[in-house]
Amino acid sequence: MKDILNFVCIALVLILVVSCFKDEAGVSHGDVFEIDMDSFGLISFDRSTGEVFIPVKTNMGQGWSVESSDEWCHVERVSKSVHGISVTVDENKSGDSARSSRIVARGGSEEYMITVIQK
Repeated sequence: MKDILNFVCIALVLILVVSCFKDEAGVSHGDVFEIDMDSFGLISFDRSTGEVFIPVKTNMGQGWSVESSDEWCHVERVSKSVHGISVTVDENKSGDSARSSRIVARGGSEEYMITVIQK
């Protein structure tokens, strides 16, 4: 009986230790907050209004945020069946000059900076 109790205690300790280790990508198995920066690190729009949806992989519910550096670039956190960021830009009425904005998304210890360019 004593051997079984020792085995159960050791097994519980090992489970706790293993669950705290980081996986191969260096991310702990706690909070997840990821954006595919290869696909969404730079977003381009033409002069007219436009919208893009950026999927966010997260298990943080409402525990993440997003903000834009400029009033013409609107961002909204979407947390329904698919988490993500809705990016909408106003029409660029400034003639031939292009403009850019920076979107910052934060979740847990992760921070992503996305550049938006509008011609």
